[in-house]
Amino acid sequence: MKKNILILFIIVSSIANANNNDSLFSLWENKSIPDSTRIVALAKFITFNVLNTNPDSAKSLNDELYIYSEMKKNDVGLSEAYNNYAILSSYNGNYKKALDYLNKGLVINEKMKNRDRVTNSLINIASMYNYLGDYVKALEYNRRCLVIQKELGNKQGMIKTYNNMGITYDYMGDNKKAIENYELTITLSEEIGYQEGIGNGHMNIALIYYDLDEMEKALVNISKSLVIAKKLKDKFQLASTYANLGYIKAGMKNYEEALENYNIALKLHIELNDIKGVANVMFLLGELTKVQGDYEQAAWYFGESLKSYEEIEQSYDISACYMNIGKCNLGMNKISKAIANCEKGYKISTNIGAIEIEKDACDCLYESYKAKGNTKIAMEYMEKSKMLVDSINNNETSEKLVQLEYEHKMLTDSLAKEKEKIENELKEKDSIQNFLFLGSGLLVLLVAGGYFIKRRKSNNSVRKD
Repeated sequence: MKKNILILFIIVSSIANANNNDSLFSLWENKSIPDSTRIVALAKFITFNVLNTNPDSAKSLNDELYIYSEMKKNDVGLSEAYNNYAILSSYNGNYKKALDYLNKGLVINEKMKNRDRVTNSLINIASMYNYLGDYVKALEYNRRCLVIQKELGNKQGMIKTYNNMGITYDYMGDNKKAIENYELTITLSEEIGYQEGIGNGHMNIALIYYDLDEMEKALVNISKSLVIAKKLKDKFQLASTYANLGYIKAGMKNYEEALENYNIALKLHIELNDIKGVANVMFLLGELTKVQGDYEQAAWYFGESLKSYEEIEQSYDISACYMNIGKCNLGMNKISKAIANCEKGYKISTNIGAIEIEKDACDCLYESYKAKGNTKIAMEYMEKSKMLVDSINNNETSEKLVQLEYEHKMLTDSLAKEKEKIENELKEKDSIQNFLFLGSGLLVLLVAGGYFIKRRKSNNSVRKD
């Protein structure tokens, strides 16, 4: 569940936030003002009012935005519409479709030669590649984004990109690199006084240390994040921080304090009418009570979480809820209900390719059918579970190979640049000097190669830990 509460800079919009969101829709309906103003107003209204709370309304309004923008040949409107379609597709776990929309938006932004909008497209595409498990591509797009942001001097954008790169390395199991990038977000945020960025950086580092089972370090970082969230008096930031603090306290088996922090987060999310935030915390409360053996209460929490996830069409989380409700039913010896709920979780997770949930659902169904005395079906699910374990292990191996592939690519690029540099300098020297310099240049390259080999071994040892 960590990825649900991790602060991610995913699918950023190029449209600036608006202070008077309630008046935006009236601007869109006002046909006496310029089309460009109306289009921007509708785009802002969708992004900040309905996109994260009412997907059906967002889809309907975004269709209007797309059709009108196309009719008026307004590239800004089309770009925002594609971005919104990408968000809606990602809600349903259709990341390939989301990626297609984002690439269409990138083409438009490049056509407009708007480099800020281009960087937003690149960072969003990188996020989609994260979800698709193509980490080489994710890093490639993040680095492309970073080059432009550095040229523009856009430190705020760089903070988001370094954060996303940290997430990619986190997915790859390279905790050291993940922490390095999160620390860069903190450093840059401190330079520009961006308190939210500092808080997010510490929050993500805390979750890395949670994964490493270094709970004291996790607690130190999440506490720093909480101090900043309180200073900002930002309810969203506070809610996320309290949820993560509860998550870490639960990992430390301090269940009372975990419950206390979850309840604070839940209250804040309710005040904000943040449906996904409420759903996430209810899910965490379900996990907390389940691990303590209170299956009836846990099932209730998962059920309430499910209602919210269904409202905003979060397919991955819906499948996780059904699977967990089924496990709670099994714990209460309600076998028929366990089978019904775990089968729902299994079907949804299979459809969207969520193999870890699919594997857990198979385990639940194996135990349930075994308890029911249906050995044949139980064994079928046990075999499916074994196959999924192999698939998960293969994915972990692939992630390690991806890291090696990426580092090999970086080394190749480094060698090519060094070679080009040497060749340019050779042209300016006589033949004897050329020979001597080439020798030293080769030495430098060999040392660089040794550095990369050493780093690979270091990264592998981190992953083993």
